[in-house]
Amino acid sequence: MLATAGRRGNPRKLGFSSETDMSTLDGMAASERARTRARERLETLAQADLDSEGTRREAIAALRPAVGFERWCWPLTDPASALSTSGIAEFDLWAELPRIAILHEHGDITSRPSLVLGERASITLSAATTGDLARSMRWRECLRPHGVGDELMTVCRAPHAHDRSLPPATLIVDAELRPTSWTPAFRAWLGELPTGPEVLPPAVYELGTRVLTPPEAANGLPASVRVRTRSGHWATLEGAPLEGADRGNAAITIRGATTDEVFDLLAKAYDLTRRERQLVALMLDGLATKQLAAALCISPHTVQDHLKAIFAKTNLRSRRELVSHLAGRIPQADPQALTVISSPAEP
Repeated sequence: MLATAGRRGNPRKLGFSSETDMSTLDGMAASERARTRARERLETLAQADLDSEGTRREAIAALRPAVGFERWCWPLTDPASALSTSGIAEFDLWAELPRIAILHEHGDITSRPSLVLGERASITLSAATTGDLARSMRWRECLRPHGVGDELMTVCRAPHAHDRSLPPATLIVDAELRPTSWTPAFRAWLGELPTGPEVLPPAVYELGTRVLTPPEAANGLPASVRVRTRSGHWATLEGAPLEGADRGNAAITIRGATTDEVFDLLAKAYDLTRRERQLVALMLDGLATKQLAAALCISPHTVQDHLKAIFAKTNLRSRRELVSHLAGRIPQADPQALTVISSPAEP
């Protein structure tokens, strides 16, 4: 949450004075220059060798002169649930957090869940209330007592964050590999798989055959396969034999692949060495060059040499592309993060 106090401000214009004199016009021009510098700095940060927290703090420093604020918070957010996973902040509203959480969840005029689920990247409270901030219960109860005049929520949404993950699905096949029953989500998963909604993928028959093969004739290979979906994400199909009344049948499950599953597959596909895999695994955790060097007990120059080799093998050009690709995300992915910005309250 970003907020400024101690000067007049029009909540609908986030810090611009209400008067339309020449000093205001000069201020607007200066603000435009500050916004331009902030955009340039943010573009540089997108390619910088910083961890997640360092990047966010540098972004806050770049935004401060362009927006003007005293309070801010920037949590990372689970895109599936719209709940915070961790975060950093500089504000004095900790005592209000339980009530703020309740109002977010139960539908104030603006809320984090509605922003994460929607298509808009940003929303100000003044715009949502058409200038009447008192229409927001969150502002009346939690923000106004602390001198907050407006609130801007911005979600940094990665392309893969739009994906509403399907629930796991199960298909039952008999000894002849004929489908006998399935869970409701199975048809939706078929629409995501490369073969399309009307055709069972070959992997279903292969998995069914593998798990129904008697142990003495089994080849010992795992009964799972990772598949790229039509939307560019990854799914894992797994097979298991059934016991009890349905003994002799097989269950084939489909679910979203985990980051570790995708990384393992792609690391093998690109023939990454053991050290290269270790380095990329640490990069997936957000470590920067110096941290990578310390964790692997090598020099920063050696880290760069490994990265050059990895870039050559994967035909990628930046760390962000590399991390996104090897984690199974759509390229240009950023951490799911939500920033709440507040302008000063009017006296």
